[in-house]
Amino acid sequence: MKKLVLLTAFIFAAAFCNEKPSGHIDVTAKIYVDLLVIKEKYSANQDSLEIYKNQVFEKHNTAQDQYEKDLELLGEDNENWDKFFKLSEAYIDTLRKSAVN
Repeated sequence: MKKLVLLTAFIFAAAFCNEKPSGHIDVTAKIYVDLLVIKEKYSANQDSLEIYKNQVFEKHNTAQDQYEKDLELLGEDNENWDKFFKLSEAYIDTLRKSAVN
């Protein structure tokens, strides 16, 4: 019986450790950038900040808690973080270009 409990705990831990972010890393990167932009823009007005923050999650069809979990699941994987920041930079460039036009 003790072995069965340990085996079950091991399987559960292995499954949890291998959990991957639910969405695409590019969506998480876009949410990250959009949140940075609105925090910069509306940091003096908490009401507006909350409204626009909620709009960001709606725009990307993602709940805030899922976004936070996806960021957490990137963990210490340097390859995922490199990809995340490259996608973030590309999205920032896209936003800059569209602001100029």
